[in-house]
Amino acid sequence: MGLASDCGAYTDISEVQNSREDDNYYCRRTPGSQEFAFRFYEYNPDDQQRTHPFFTNRTVTASAGKCIMYPNVTQSPGIDLNGDHAATNYTFTNGSFTDSISIPKANDGLSGTTYIYRGIKTPGDADSPSIVCGPRCLWMWVYKAQGPHDNPTFYQCPITVSEVSNASYDYQKINDVMARTAAASIALHGGWTGTFQNQIFTSFNFFAAGTDWDVHDSEDPSTIGAHIAEFSIASLSTMASKNPSVQVQSDHVPHLGTSMKINWQSTIGLFVFIVGLHAVVAFAAIWVVKNVVIGDG
Repeated sequence: MGLASDCGAYTDISEVQNSREDDNYYCRRTPGSQEFAFRFYEYNPDDQQRTHPFFTNRTVTASAGKCIMYPNVTQSPGIDLNGDHAATNYTFTNGSFTDSISIPKANDGLSGTTYIYRGIKTPGDADSPSIVCGPRCLWMWVYKAQGPHDNPTFYQCPITVSEVSNASYDYQKINDVMARTAAASIALHGGWTGTFQNQIFTSFNFFAAGTDWDVHDSEDPSTIGAHIAEFSIASLSTMASKNPSVQVQSDHVPHLGTSMKINWQSTIGLFVFIVGLHAVVAFAAIWVVKNVVIGDG
């Protein structure tokens, strides 16, 4: 998934709710107050191409709180979650807190960026205070690898996905489980490690240098968190557009224009009938005219 080419800019959420543009999602990239929003649409069931949306005022946003930066990183051989030695163990500190993470070599690389969900349980079931920062908030981790002009750095960011505003019915809401899953989506790969009886959902996702989600173009921790928040909204936008929809009663279903449908088989039959009728009438007229006697002056 890449950055949306038609991400609509906004400064206040009311601009999103009143917009007449059907952008994939909306972006507020103001440094220090980055936020990303998705506005829900409704469609006529007959609009299979989804070309005539009804613009609702229901929105959901994602944002990052203050990210913590850990600039002092050392490394040593590590063991991955399967017990293999195919990982690198990174120890990091910012002077007041020290921790370590083992990143599988398949999810690590020079000048790249690795996003990390550290929970053992799924994001929706996570309950550890070191992972959960609220009912709809997760602590997410980012590793910026060594680069030509960058030292290796870890970042820890709280990512929050809001409630759906102006939602009147349960089917219009996004529950806490889905919200936390969206918050972690940039790190998720859809699998687990361990055994079937003891599944581990810790997840790593690597983005090579120069790709949309690589963070080597920024030292600002708030921009690092914004990448995760934007991916969260982009994942919800993609889910809304690609997943099967449900039909419900609505007062706002767009009325589609009418179009003429032609049954060509019946049309051809009617055409043959009209031509035949004309032929019969012409023949009858000729038959009558030939019997008319016109007298001399």
